[in-house]
Amino acid sequence: DWIEDQDEEQLGVLFRSAQQLEVGMEVEVIDGSGCVNADGDIGIITEVHSRDNTYRVTVQGRLNAGNWMNASQIARINY
Repeated sequence: DWIEDQDEEQLGVLFRSAQQLEVGMEVEVIDGSGCVNADGDIGIITEVHSRDNTYRVTVQGRLNAGNWMNASQIARINY
């Protein structure tokens, strides 16, 4: 079976990229590389850039610049 042949990390990336992410959703940063947000931060999606499928994740106490993230870097919570 195809799913059984995939490792856990690959499946996580596939799941996160397939999830529906929208403005107002609470998300957890799972990969803060290249961003002012850090792994484990909890933030809110405040903008969506549909052309390149990136999301502005605003985290209280962090700069509101340099916080655009790919779907593979965040996971929605409380939905």
